[in-house]
Amino acid sequence: MEEIKYKNKVLEKKIEMVNRGINPQLSYASASIPRRDAFPPLRTPPGAAMLQREFLPPVNSKSQAYRLQPQYHQQQNQPPRDESNHQSWAQQIKNEMNDILSAIKELTANVNSSIAANKQKIDFIIGYLNLEYVASIYTTEIPSFTPAQTFLDICITNLSLTGLSAGYKITTVDYDSDHRALLFTVILPSKMQTENNIRISRRNLCAIKWKKFEKTLNAKFTQDLPDDRNLSVQELDDSIINLTCALVCANN
Repeated sequence: MEEIKYKNKVLEKKIEMVNRGINPQLSYASASIPRRDAFPPLRTPPGAAMLQREFLPPVNSKSQAYRLQPQYHQQQNQPPRDESNHQSWAQQIKNEMNDILSAIKELTANVNSSIAANKQKIDFIIGYLNLEYVASIYTTEIPSFTPAQTFLDICITNLSLTGLSAGYKITTVDYDSDHRALLFTVILPSKMQTENNIRISRRNLCAIKWKKFEKTLNAKFTQDLPDDRNLSVQELDDSIINLTCALVCANN
């Protein structure tokens, strides 16, 4: 338990450092009406005086005003004076995501033993990704890294997923790796999907001449899979495309 508490403190500092490095300079102003933020800061200082001395992680960069305590608001005052000393927007996003992903990896590595202790940080990260990138985090239904029985493999996307198990968890299957393969279907955004009803081709299986189907498929598609290594991404893509084309040809 002491080790988990130590990891929580280290992770908390990492997330605070990410926010300090990316967000603009901040000022504090008195406010009479409390504002409800998207989710609270990771650390609650013991008194208002501490608020004026410490930098707290911003929790909502869209609204430009957040509640730190009922009597204080945090506001953006002005752009940095020297823009040339700051990284480009794209590089900021890249660095920010790398640090967030590192934090998520630390959390998911021991999700079974530390879910209660890390719940606030998990909620913070999930809410932050949803706010900044309109993205959701999907985890697996069972441990995906089999040797250590940990939840290392996750999916972060702003696309809609189907084929998920109960609780919106990703289904996994055994694979020739120490990580299980993740199975899900992505619904790509398309004007055709919103404006027209897409017709799905159907086949009368009883009318198919299976001998001819087998002969055509064998002639159109052959595959020699290596047994001493994993396939590359390009090899997988090419194999899927070739198999799909061969099946369409055999069906026709």
